[in-house]
Amino acid sequence: MLRTNIDKLVKISVLGEVASPFVSRSVYNVSAMGTPSILPGVGGITYNLRVGDPACGWEADHVEPCVSAKNKENDAKYGQIANTTFNILLLQPKMSLYYFSLFCSLSLPCASASK
Repeated sequence: MLRTNIDKLVKISVLGEVASPFVSRSVYNVSAMGTPSILPGVGGITYNLRVGDPACGWEADHVEPCVSAKNKENDAKYGQIANTTFNILLLQPKMSLYYFSLFCSLSLPCASASK
């Protein structure tokens, strides 16, 4: 049997909110043929792209699967340390699974298994 230290791990909560999508200053992407287009990027809730889906082939520019979230607290001394900590803790495998199951199972189309 696999031995773990799960009973010794510290349980901690993190707080974040859905990050609004944003568009950079250069709103339009111009193709090699000179055709302008506006592509979705980071932010918001992505309803038809999930963790594990192919990274290429989407009509998008650096889109994130499922939910883009951040901690918007700022500290005068440490700047955006709360958001940095939020992201580091979410990178922990067990926390990440909980985080995605929390946001992706809230009866949102994001949780739909069909494409």
